[in-house]
Amino acid sequence: MAQLTVEDISTHLLRGQGVPFDLKSLIEIRASRDTGGITLPIDPLAATGFDLIVPGHLPALLGHSYLNERDRADPDIMANIRAFDEVFALSAFVAVGDNDEVVGYWQGPDHVPLDQAPFVILDTEGQFSLLPGATITEAMVIYSLQIRFDEAELQRRFEEMCESFRAVGIDMAIRDLSTVKVHPTRVGPAEIHSGAYTKFRTEAGLPPI
Repeated sequence: MAQLTVEDISTHLLRGQGVPFDLKSLIEIRASRDTGGITLPIDPLAATGFDLIVPGHLPALLGHSYLNERDRADPDIMANIRAFDEVFALSAFVAVGDNDEVVGYWQGPDHVPLDQAPFVILDTEGQFSLLPGATITEAMVIYSLQIRFDEAELQRRFEEMCESFRAVGIDMAIRDLSTVKVHPTRVGPAEIHSGAYTKFRTEAGLPPI
């Protein structure tokens, strides 16, 4: 797969917006991995279970490549797909997980700047959620740990991950997971999706949900 650049991410995934500092560092980590430059015991990006999206190689959830002809003929499914696209237009997805979930910035209808935006995840059940964290790196780390470890183990594992990222120049603002928060937002992705899904079902002659 092609080596990523900051310009690639800005142009193709962030709609020309500037790339946040920690995301630049993640791009550098991935580029170093691609060229064999990672020499640390742990590749911290890989350890999160996420990889950066390569423009032109959209994950299935974003490109809808999982749809077959029967799906495309189903008005309910296509109403849901149109609703997904409404949310995608207000988001900037930049990473894909081991389970094909996608993570990015939720800019919403207010077009919140990336450095103030909450972080959104779309899972393979088609559910949108907001993730806690001060940066996209923190959001991915916290999510990946929460789905793998119980509460008693979380803080220790988080501190270990912080050390791995600190070794490659990414410092975590959060030190204690009990203080982690989701960025506030006026309206969330799940709400936008639900409203759009109802609208498109109605337009297709289906009853609202």
